[in-house]
Amino acid sequence: MKSPFFLMLALLLTLFSACTGQAPKDIQGNWYLEHVLVDGQKIVVNRANSLRIREEGMSLFWSRNHSRTEVSWSGNTAKTKDYGWMTTSMCCDSELDNQLQGLLGGDFKILRQQKDSLIVQTGKSEWHFSRNRLPLELSESSWLIEEVREKATGDSWQPPLPYRLDFQAEGYRFFLEANSCWQTCEYAEGRILPNETGSCTEACCDAPRTEWLKAMRLDSLTYSLSNNQLRLSSANYELIAQPLRGLQAEAKPLPAEKLKGLRWELDSYSDGMMASVHAMQHIFSFEEGQGAISWKGERCQKDCAFKGQTLSLKSCAAGCCPQSAGEISEQFEGEFQVFSEGDQIVLRKGEVEYKLRPIRDDKF
Repeated sequence: MKSPFFLMLALLLTLFSACTGQAPKDIQGNWYLEHVLVDGQKIVVNRANSLRIREEGMSLFWSRNHSRTEVSWSGNTAKTKDYGWMTTSMCCDSELDNQLQGLLGGDFKILRQQKDSLIVQTGKSEWHFSRNRLPLELSESSWLIEEVREKATGDSWQPPLPYRLDFQAEGYRFFLEANSCWQTCEYAEGRILPNETGSCTEACCDAPRTEWLKAMRLDSLTYSLSNNQLRLSSANYELIAQPLRGLQAEAKPLPAEKLKGLRWELDSYSDGMMASVHAMQHIFSFEEGQGAISWKGERCQKDCAFKGQTLSLKSCAAGCCPQSAGEISEQFEGEFQVFSEGDQIVLRKGEVEYKLRPIRDDKF
């Protein structure tokens, strides 16, 4: 017969294991905030704040900042670590976001979970999330702008260079010759409704008729999809675009050697704290023994090796990356898992994620 000491030890180990488990796999990933209940009163959000649930932590993304915490799981209950929620301090979140940040409590509890909806409780508040704030046909999609028409005159214009249009949960962005414009918005069935916030960079010089696109950004839009073509229409203009990458593509494991011999353009980058889409062109290349990022005449080089689904990158020597390399290139080191996502690839190391796509005539 086992002694009481060993029975108690086994019980403690069982409890410890239960309290330090990982998030249930079916709730991991991104969720978009629909509304919050506080003492039965409904707070309607006017933008798509998002919650990312990872195996051992959570992140909530606001207008400018984001809050994150490491947690231990017991079933559907997440208990935050001693330091609780930590929020970045970029200026400036909206008044609503600041109000919501004040509602974050010590622990999260999953009250109800369905395939596309999630309710979590912290303190006296209930947070209602959905899997997809964007319409499914636009979610996380990229498009190539082919033509813009002025309705009053019937004039049409084709961009002189490839102009890209990207949709994300918070809004959409388009890239011109030198500038890019970002517009936060709300999505409804067949409609895109702009919020007040939004901006364009002011580098010189874009084609004169890019003003049509900038004018559309400030208007309510209708959209339609037909024959794999997107049409956006405002009161004065109509835009026609073709898909640039697969829509709602599922990430699948990919042998790392598939990266060899091709050139890849950076589509987006995330370090777990911030996610961004880059107008500056970063070109990636991977060969046996050597990987590199090139941009604006600069080059960051790494030793490179392929093993199964893993891409291994490490410093080749002092001075392989210039001081101007920045955060993206500093993170370009370690063991990356490789996935395919439509006609893109995803390099993932913990919370660091690069999304790349082949450029020019390279075929993937």
